[in-house]
Order: sequence, then structure tokens, then C-alpha cells
Amino acid sequence: MLFKTVVLFVSILFSLRSAWAAETPALAKAAKPPADLFVSMDFDRDDRVNREELRNFMARLFTDQDNNRDGSLTPKELPDAVDADGKRIAKKKVRVEDMIGASDIAFDNLDKNQDGFLTREEMNIPVAPAQAKN
Repeated sequence: MLFKTVVLFVSILFSLRSAWAAETPALAKAAKPPADLFVSMDFDRDDRVNREELRNFMARLFTDQDNNRDGSLTPKELPDAVDADGKRIAKKKVRVEDMIGASDIAFDNLDKNQDGFLTREEMNIPVAPAQAKN
């Protein structure tokens, strides 16, 4: 169960990131995120992400994707998400509570030093090229 939840979280996160990057029509109305995914999660800009920042980030992604505002993401709203077995989530709806719950489990697993914060290294998110030059 834990593994499936973490895989779902990571799949959703990177599906939304990919969709944003591709600027699919469904995301045309969504705000463009910063080029650096980590920076977009780090609301207070302290170079680390706490649990609340990750929850808020996932809630914002959910809201941006929920085109029909029904409180769940359908396969059309989340086309690239896969489950733990690598199968597309074709008939499942994902609720914001699912995403936040998955983000909590993922946070606990990614926070290797258990300090209550995620670093870029713990999340394995490289610095975006534009950020690296600064």
C-alpha cells in the first residue's frame, strides 16, 4: 500500500509537470509554474520544502487540473498518471485528499534525515538550467 501511494504521488506530480511543460489545451488556463519544480514548491524560498509547502503545492496542482471543478481528477484531466504497476489510471478518479495523503506518505519516505524538510537532493530534483547560471 505504501509503495503504491508513493508511486501514485510521484506519477501525479510528474504527469502534471509534463503537462505544464507541454502546455496542453487543458492547462491553458493554469498558471505557468517556474522552470524549476523545486522552486515552485518552496513557497518561503528557504531552499527546503516542508510538509505544508508540499501539501499546498499538490492542492494547487489539483485545482489547476480539475477543469470541471467536480473535486476529482478524471483520466482526461490527468492523462499521463500511472499506478504502481505502470498501468495508466484509466478508470480511477483522484481526489485532492488522495493527492495530499500521497504527498504526506511521500514526504515521510523522502525525508531521509527526518528533519521535517525536503531538500533538492532528497527529492532528486536537479537545478533548472536558468537557476544554475545565477
